[in-house]
Amino acid sequence: MLRLTRRAFSSTPSPRVAVVGSGPGGFYTAKYLLRDSKNVHVTILDRWPTPFGLVRYGVAPDHPEVKSVQDDFEEVATSERFSYAGHVFVGHPADAPSHTGPVVPLNDLMNLYDAVVVATGCDLARKLDLPGAELEGVVNARAFVGWYNAEPTFSHLQLPDVSDQLRSVIIGHGNVALDCARLLAAPSSHLDATDIHSTAFEALQRLPSKRLIHVVGRRGATQAAFTTKEVRELTELENAALVIDPAELEAGDTEASIEEGKARPLKRKRKFLDQVAASTNTAEREVHLRFLRRPVAFEEGAKGRLGAVVFEKCVLEGDVNAQTAVGTGVLESIECDLAVCAVGYTASPPCPDGRRARPQDGPAGTYAQVGSRVAPKLYCSGWVKRGPTGIVGSNVADARETAAAVLEDLAASGVAGYGEGTSWADWRRIDGVEKANARNGAPRAKFSDVEGMLDAAKSS
Repeated sequence: MLRLTRRAFSSTPSPRVAVVGSGPGGFYTAKYLLRDSKNVHVTILDRWPTPFGLVRYGVAPDHPEVKSVQDDFEEVATSERFSYAGHVFVGHPADAPSHTGPVVPLNDLMNLYDAVVVATGCDLARKLDLPGAELEGVVNARAFVGWYNAEPTFSHLQLPDVSDQLRSVIIGHGNVALDCARLLAAPSSHLDATDIHSTAFEALQRLPSKRLIHVVGRRGATQAAFTTKEVRELTELENAALVIDPAELEAGDTEASIEEGKARPLKRKRKFLDQVAASTNTAEREVHLRFLRRPVAFEEGAKGRLGAVVFEKCVLEGDVNAQTAVGTGVLESIECDLAVCAVGYTASPPCPDGRRARPQDGPAGTYAQVGSRVAPKLYCSGWVKRGPTGIVGSNVADARETAAAVLEDLAASGVAGYGEGTSWADWRRIDGVEKANARNGAPRAKFSDVEGMLDAAKSS
């Protein structure tokens, strides 16, 4: 276990930097701090005993090639100037009522270290404030993704109990929306050798074979954020079909969209979508990619549960790269048992002056920052710095910028304990137990409860 203690500020030749958050933003920042300085010491802190943040709890289980970045992070952790403090919550105590480990206010952490980098990502789901949003069967993608990836916060989530067919609506056109659709449409054989949480794997296995999934976005194909790779993966699932209505696809082809679509990546994506739309695919499990519809309400069905999502048909108006979806007044109801709202994420980083609630300084709740600097001794990296955009590798450039800012400022420039967090050695023990408990062919069996993680950390 790793003990956090207070110390007086020191301008020693070996400055200490705390990085809050062990996802890509945090680990890449640690990597460049350690690489570009020969004497800085870095401690990464995370609220969970297990490291890797978004890579562990956000990347789809059938994308092991993305998760392989953990090998790079493991290499960072081999430095003698690196330490890990897991199961430590940094922020206001009122924001961590159920946290069983140390709780350290950000101001206190800034007094303990020569510099603090916050890299906590965008950990909250953007909400759709629509009538019926509280109905059972309406969930956000943050919870759904956390559930199938064994994030302890969302281990309680349950799928609808249906006997003949699961009807799902996924609202949003980003890669996360397509991840959710793929996991719902995938056969067990597709997920069996992945690190999907066992509870989610078994729940998906129990669903009826017949499944209908609508993935619905406000604008057209040109404006959709999903990549060609993610769409193609939907066409490669066994006993599943991707369906696109050619008329809906063409309805978004305004003059502005045609101009936007001249970019090479968009040309490739549109060519593939046209090929899918021209086919007559049908299967027991169908994913329908829908366009130009915005949600207006969730309708109640039997037993007080979700029964349908009501959409308003839209048209595109505006200039190139500035088109908006304008409602036509024509409504369409799509019956469903499950609705997953995948409309983005927002950040909720800790406040440096001890307040519980922090003003929404930057876009999507991110810190207001200049050159990665938030306040004296306080920096940011990753999504909490630039918003929830890009892929895992997108964190490299801004981590370098953050590390450079910290080192530039450092160059210019214990009494009572907080309790015990988990160390890197504890993580290695947790890692070993997860791998030992894996299903045949799966890389690991993730813990979805903190108590289980801590018990494993104590194992010999």
